[in-house]
Amino acid sequence: MKRPSRRQRIKPKQALLEASQLSECERQQLADRIRYQGSPFHKRYPADYGFPEPKPRPDKTLCDADAPLLKSQAEELLAAGVLRGMVSVQFRSGWPQNIWSVCEGVVYESQLQNQELGEYHGYPMSLDTAFAVVVLEEWENRAP
Repeated sequence: MKRPSRRQRIKPKQALLEASQLSECERQQLADRIRYQGSPFHKRYPADYGFPEPKPRPDKTLCDADAPLLKSQAEELLAAGVLRGMVSVQFRSGWPQNIWSVCEGVVYESQLQNQELGEYHGYPMSLDTAFAVVVLEEWENRAP
């Protein structure tokens, strides 16, 4: 039997938590506490993140490849992902390792970058990965 390609495999750390594992109250509490910090490595435009200058790296996906993404927009996407329960099974210090959200057909993945403060950075996922398809389906299934 042929092994699935890397893009077809879903990494265990990307496993979505079952929607029933977090109550609406827990989701709201988590959404109220998380913060979006961003990363200059995923930025083409400085926007309003407070970075001295963006430092896009060729091996990193840009969250603002087509247009600037304001910090408030990123925070809304992050909170929307939490409110739909689109969080990873893996938690660190009470924070989900990953949070996923969808905006206009684009799947965004946010990663915990500061587990003491609950700060995240994020980037769009390639839609040709198996997990992006899972996120798109679950995003619709978990709509309020």
